[in-house]
Parts: sequence; C-alpha cells; structure tokens
Amino acid sequence: MKNQKQLGKFNPAFTLAELLIVIVMIGVLAALLFPLATNMRKNASSAISVSNLRQIGASIVSYANDNNTMLPGPILTDNHTKYQNNAASGQLSWHLKEYLATVSQPDNSQPRMFYVPTFDYPAARAKAKDSRSKAQPTYVIFAMQTDAITGATFYPMGNYNPNGSGDKTPAMTTLQLSARETRGKPWITETDQIIRPSTASSGTPKEPPHGNFRNTLMFDYSVKSITLGEFKSFKL
Repeated sequence: MKNQKQLGKFNPAFTLAELLIVIVMIGVLAALLFPLATNMRKNASSAISVSNLRQIGASIVSYANDNNTMLPGPILTDNHTKYQNNAASGQLSWHLKEYLATVSQPDNSQPRMFYVPTFDYPAARAKAKDSRSKAQPTYVIFAMQTDAITGATFYPMGNYNPNGSGDKTPAMTTLQLSARETRGKPWITETDQIIRPSTASSGTPKEPPHGNFRNTLMFDYSVKSITLGEFKSFKL
C-alpha cells in the first residue's frame, strides 16, 4: 500500500532540459524586447524635444509681440537648461523667462539659478537615471545667417559674443528679419555636444541625441527632423 501511494504522488520538479529551454526563451525575449524599449525611449525623447521647440517658437513670437517686434537677444550659440537671473548669461531661456516655466534651484551653489524644463529632453542627459541635463548644452542656435539673395550675414537674435569693437550685436525686429531670405533654413536645433560617460575620457567624437537626425525649429516656426547629411550645407 505504501509503495502504491508513493507511486501516485506527482513530482513538480523541472528537468534540466526544461530549465535550459526556459532560460533560452527568456534570453530570446530579452534580446527582442531590449531594442524595442531603446527605440521607445528615443521616440519619447524626440517627441519631448519637438514639443519643446514648438513652445520655444511660440515664446519667441510672444516676446516679439510684447517688445515692439524686437526678437529676444543678444544670445549665445550654445543654450543650456539653466540660467542665472541676469542678462549677462546670454541664454535664450533668460530672455524667454516670462513665457516658459522655470524651476528655482535654491540648493545650487550659484545664486539665482533657474532650471527651464522646456530646454531639456531625456536623450540630452549624460545618464539615463539623471532627472535633468546639467553641464552640457541641449539646443544650438544658428546665430549667424547668410541671406541667400544678397550674401550678407546677419544675426536674427543678435550675438552675445563681442565684435571687434567690443560690442554685442543687438537682436533684429521681425520686420527686419522678414526682409531677409530665410526660407528652408534652420534656426534652433538639437545639440551635437552630448557626451556619454563611456566616451567622455576616450576622446571619442560627441554624438547627436537622436541618431541620424536632429529636431529643428525653422524660421517659419515649423519643426522638422533634419538628417545629419543635410546639416552639412548649414553653418552656425
């Protein structure tokens, strides 16, 4: 009777072959899902950047409407997610501070420092776990432009860097800008200055945040994804 009861018991243990099959299946699923998750993160970051650029464009229009058609400036080429509460920084975010949400950083070692979420997006962060971009630019402004018809150079939002006389170039008005040929030209784009921890000390070239294209605010205030190959014809 005892032997019959023992023979009737079910042993739930997996065999070695079954365990190996399960491990292989998990590995295959992970291999399939990891690129998908990576692409989803990149797409989400790109969507945030597109929204940012649209907000920046709308803020430039609002600024000009409130300042006798004068565009914000003078500005620097490289723009970060933070600014100090004074015009000496040359950051576009400072000029647009009344039109974009800002977050105070009382724990920052530099006084009156503010963080602007509209100038940030996940792919611009050195580490995925970082909640904010820190010491690197996130957007680049094509400060100097060339008129396609006259060949003359001009600065739509001025130039914060002093010229040969030591003066900063002031921003233009929207009327002055409309008299220039800017069709099809980029204005504000994602930076190519992103430094990853794996490349920071190796001298490896810096990489664009979203692969083979950059989301870009054009002079007609539309946002386009421009391939890196197309950018070869543009100059900052």
